[in-house]
Amino acid sequence: MNNENQFELKISDVPKIERPNKRLKIVGSNTFEYEIFKLVDETDPILSEPAQAYDFDNPIIEPAYLVLSLIETMRKKFGIGIAAPQVGLSTRVVALGGFDDRSPSYVMFNPIILESSGEVVMKEGCLSYPGLFLNVKRESTVKVAWFDAAQKPQEREFTGLTARIVLHELDHLDGVCFTRLVPKVSLDIAKGKVKANLKKLKKQNDAERKKELMATAMKNLYLEGLKNKQAPDLL
Repeated sequence: MNNENQFELKISDVPKIERPNKRLKIVGSNTFEYEIFKLVDETDPILSEPAQAYDFDNPIIEPAYLVLSLIETMRKKFGIGIAAPQVGLSTRVVALGGFDDRSPSYVMFNPIILESSGEVVMKEGCLSYPGLFLNVKRESTVKVAWFDAAQKPQEREFTGLTARIVLHELDHLDGVCFTRLVPKVSLDIAKGKVKANLKKLKKQNDAERKKELMATAMKNLYLEGLKNKQAPDLL
């Protein structure tokens, strides 16, 4: 791929979107606003169109709000990466990692591929295609340049699974879904397994949600105990 996926950034005046579904997240002494985005349907035209460059001077959504919203949406949907077009925003921003508050995450504004190398076939899924898993050939190493939410330039080389996630999400910014990267026969076979896969995923996700609820309940119990100076010993 190398420089083939680079593009000329074109800034356009995009109207700001009002966000009526704001939530609050408290981290230490700081409070942050965000929302859980709704994923667009797999047939939505936005998934097949190149996204607009993110304009820091006239942002469609404020950078900090977009960062946290993408990460929290990705977690809520049990994803490992997400691109703005998947939630109906035609802007070149992707997020990956950040599986919990202790895990590192990357949110890339206007990312471009500087170089890539290697080749490996691995199974992939996509939040836009629940239950669909495809064997996709991608480069095994990729170097990417991007801006962070503070508009500071960043550059990093990714390998293995992380490189695959980056390449998958950057494809979304160019209007390319992973369904276009495999033969039709392979796609049809994979589609026939979607219902069974969704049942398995539901069981896994239900188990994960139960763990999250238990962890939250135990944390609340602990905090309540601290307030009453009766923190349980087991915590």
